[in-house]
Amino acid sequence: MKLLKSGIKRPQRILAVAFIVLLTSVVSTLAQPGNNIFNDSILHIIEFKNVDVSQISIPYYKGIYQSVEMKIDGNIVSQVGLTTKGEKSYSAAQYDKRPFKIKTDKYIPGQKYEGIKRFNLHNNTYDNSVIREKLTSDAALQLGIPAPKVAFAEVYINGKYWGVYTIVEAQDEIYKRTFGNNDGYTMESFGSVAHLDNMVYYGSKPEDYQDQYIVDHGNDSVAWSLWINALYKIHTLPPRVAYVDSVSNYIDYQSFFSFNAVLDYNLNAESKNRNGIYYFDQTDKKWYTICWDQNVSFPDFGDPTQNIFPNTQMTGFLDKYSTYPQFSEAYNRTLCQLSNIVFTDFEVNSKITAYRNLIDAAVEKDTRKSFTYKQYEQSFNDIRDFIQQRNKVVSEFLDEKEYSCITSGLDLELEKPEIQIFPVPANSFLNVIDPMNRNLNFSVTNALGSRILAGSVQNSQINISFLPPGIYVLIITHKNKPLKVQKIIRSMSLNP
Repeated sequence: MKLLKSGIKRPQRILAVAFIVLLTSVVSTLAQPGNNIFNDSILHIIEFKNVDVSQISIPYYKGIYQSVEMKIDGNIVSQVGLTTKGEKSYSAAQYDKRPFKIKTDKYIPGQKYEGIKRFNLHNNTYDNSVIREKLTSDAALQLGIPAPKVAFAEVYINGKYWGVYTIVEAQDEIYKRTFGNNDGYTMESFGSVAHLDNMVYYGSKPEDYQDQYIVDHGNDSVAWSLWINALYKIHTLPPRVAYVDSVSNYIDYQSFFSFNAVLDYNLNAESKNRNGIYYFDQTDKKWYTICWDQNVSFPDFGDPTQNIFPNTQMTGFLDKYSTYPQFSEAYNRTLCQLSNIVFTDFEVNSKITAYRNLIDAAVEKDTRKSFTYKQYEQSFNDIRDFIQQRNKVVSEFLDEKEYSCITSGLDLELEKPEIQIFPVPANSFLNVIDPMNRNLNFSVTNALGSRILAGSVQNSQINISFLPPGIYVLIITHKNKPLKVQKIIRSMSLNP
């Protein structure tokens, strides 16, 4: 590692400006709306002021917004809409630690924060680890399944610490990011005593599906017409060679079968409704399956040894898994990716280490949480054991099907897992966790664009104790190729 001179002469300033332009280009290429708020390498601080706390306590006010001031990581946004949300997560919350919805444009039309208008704060009432929804949503995104971005935050209300929450991308924002629009239609499945199975055709009228689905976005009558027509086609198109091409005009089977493979892998405890959201994209004129509400995945009360692949008892369309090889390929391939790439022992341990480094202290001081800190610590062992069991069962199932993960080319479409950099701010060392365990190099630039520190990442750490306190840009590279660009802060604190 070598410390570079920070002084720059005029010709160097020209180069520095050129470097800043280049760096800006790289960052803007990588940037998307909400990238900072969903940055999962830091623990965000979200503060709400001028909150009528009584509206948090009283169920009558659920869904009714109030105007508050919001500060995210030091950035203030005025007149933001805040309300409580949820069903079980609302009713079971302790000490008013309810889940929330936030709308930045509720009272000021068009107002955004980092390009987004809406996001949710989930309280993880049924998740002692706080990371289950994060694990599943990230896995879905890695596999190309539409899903929300998730990060972690300490939340304060009127100056009081309200606890650790997960910041979850709102549905509208998922649609815009995934499809480039949010002017389609959404059906959300709920299940009922009469209709516990999903994706089954019961009739031509919306009342035939009472308590089974709700229209969550768009015109009710149009959404119902499109949805019921898709169900009708799925179950009445004649079984022939052209069935897959025909049904693909109404529903994207790749996202459907891949998402259900994820659910059958993580044994999401909300099995009655499969927690699916179906979005009708106006451009493609078909329904896509969205991963949603996964905070009871990898349940500690589930049986990870059960071998039910696919779970056709809960979702009607899955009964065509064995009939058409395109469907079984999409499903089996996803199981391969989950067990061989996404949730290997190394990946799981790396993620748990990174997340715990962020949230351990915040969870410990959270007096509103629904579990003890000892239960929180134990939950990570439970997750590890659960996933190891699932990988074993998946392997047995795929062997029975004589399906080879090696010959399926399972890594061709899988996005590379992202490098984790923490803590931010830091005093002495930055941890750099690379899931692919590559030989990484780095450089640090100051506000002028001058490179002041460079070297190789040693033992997954970078020593920044040489740097004066301030804000810098860290660039991680491998074989001279930039892999990650991130703002870092060298703190004056005595803590690392």
